[in-house]
Amino acid sequence: MSFIIRGNILKNTCHFGLNKLTNAPKIYQNIAIKALQTRFYSDDNEKNKLETIYTGKLTNNVKHIKFFSLTTSTVGLLLQPYLLPKIMESGSTASTVMAAVMFGFFTICTPMLLHVITRKYVTDIKHDPITNTYTATTYSIFIRPKVIEFTPADVEQCGLGQMMTTCFVKGKPIFIDAESFTDVKYFANIMGYDKPMNFEAIIKKTQDVNPPKPKIN
Repeated sequence: MSFIIRGNILKNTCHFGLNKLTNAPKIYQNIAIKALQTRFYSDDNEKNKLETIYTGKLTNNVKHIKFFSLTTSTVGLLLQPYLLPKIMESGSTASTVMAAVMFGFFTICTPMLLHVITRKYVTDIKHDPITNTYTATTYSIFIRPKVIEFTPADVEQCGLGQMMTTCFVKGKPIFIDAESFTDVKYFANIMGYDKPMNFEAIIKKTQDVNPPKPKIN
């Protein structure tokens, strides 16, 4: 940031004007400039303290597929007022019903089905080393980023019956790939693998899922 811009900011934020700063002794000018530099440096550090530790390998593929699906659905909806009357003119009820079903499937069901499959996929994760908090991003049905901030305490491991799910974050299922992390220690920290294992809790959870069979006398 140039000295002129810093001077203008100082003029608007401080109780004395820029002309007084210019006419002040050299030592006070240096102190004011260093104070501004420290302030801007601290602000930049606050903004850049988040470190990207995870980037999904399939992020671009997921984005392109969802965009293509939404585009074709939009085109299909725009063409319906022109195509359906033409089909109805043929006089065949079966053709009209079949066309309506196909239009409905490709324009509505396909984007929703893709969203159900890809909504758990995490595109990136950022880490705040100061507070040990994570920020995960997923895509909505309209490819808008959805951010969820969490700590390792908010993560719950899922059972074996959960497909395409790595864990639950604040009750929301997400899918992450351990190989996509810049360092596997972050994956271990999120999943709680860096903590001592609680075998009693594991045994209790196993018994809840598979209760012992009653003995037959």
